[in-house]
Amino acid sequence: MKMKQQRKGIVALAILGLVGCSKSAQEIPTDPILTPDLSAPIELNAGIHVHTHVKALTGPVTGATFPESTDDVFRLRTYAGASAPTDWSDGAIYDGMNDLQVNSGSSSVLTLSTPKYYPSDASKKLYFYAWSPAASSITAGGSGSAPVANYTLTGQEDILWAKDDRGIAKDVPSQSSQPSLNFTHKLKQVKFKLVKDASFEEGQTVSSIKITQVKTSAKLNLSDGTLTFDGQADQELDYPIDTGTDDAITAEGTEMHSCVMFEPGATFTISITVGGVEYRDVTVSLGDGGVAGNSYLVTLTFKRNDIVPTASITDWVPGTEAGVDIM
Repeated sequence: MKMKQQRKGIVALAILGLVGCSKSAQEIPTDPILTPDLSAPIELNAGIHVHTHVKALTGPVTGATFPESTDDVFRLRTYAGASAPTDWSDGAIYDGMNDLQVNSGSSSVLTLSTPKYYPSDASKKLYFYAWSPAASSITAGGSGSAPVANYTLTGQEDILWAKDDRGIAKDVPSQSSQPSLNFTHKLKQVKFKLVKDASFEEGQTVSSIKITQVKTSAKLNLSDGTLTFDGQADQELDYPIDTGTDDAITAEGTEMHSCVMFEPGATFTISITVGGVEYRDVTVSLGDGGVAGNSYLVTLTFKRNDIVPTASITDWVPGTEAGVDIM
């Protein structure tokens, strides 16, 4: 009889344990206002503002869409509230969407690397801020101070930014009211064309082009897209050269395949090496001020004693011309 009583006691304890677990599970959902509604997925529409080939995004982004079948085309941060954020602290970020990777699939259809959903409470709207490429680090924001994406530039980063701060909630039935991100380029792009005049030797090739006296540390304000540069203008950026393919200095002109992207501005300085001879401190002037989002084709005309650059704007946005004679 005593054995049966002990067994009943064990069963009773087990039941109490189950009741305790059940109660704990019911208490897990916290504030339902910001609980994601799994029936309301967040989807994205994004394009590249025209003022403005790979598996992972590198180099310049051309055209009005991100390249298809490409990973990590941009990063996304999202805040929730009744109005656009003024508190930019990490604690105000919605559902861990602080540096969320976005991928581009077939036909450039965008997907979040981790699926996310709108808040259950439709009074809580979402505000989206995006940038590309992924930053080396992000400085946290606070009350009234925006977060900042930090970059060290090599000349191959195409810094883009976009936002959708209309405020989007789950009860909006229209697909067009999913976040729509219109990205703008924050750097200028430069390409080169190599030309010789009659006085310059035949068969010469360029072995090095450097953009000199530049700043390579940049900070992108994630709230408004302002890009600022710090440090001294004493750095260099190497221009990629496809040796044997686009390095020949010819009378008809050789347009080089690569580009560099760096701080907007009306002038910049280059150093060019041909046949072991370095032409230093060659200044290129851009008549339209060297605007962010513009791509400049700089023609380097080689003469016996001088290099004369000229420049026109291609691809992102057409613009004024410029040039340099190199002698």
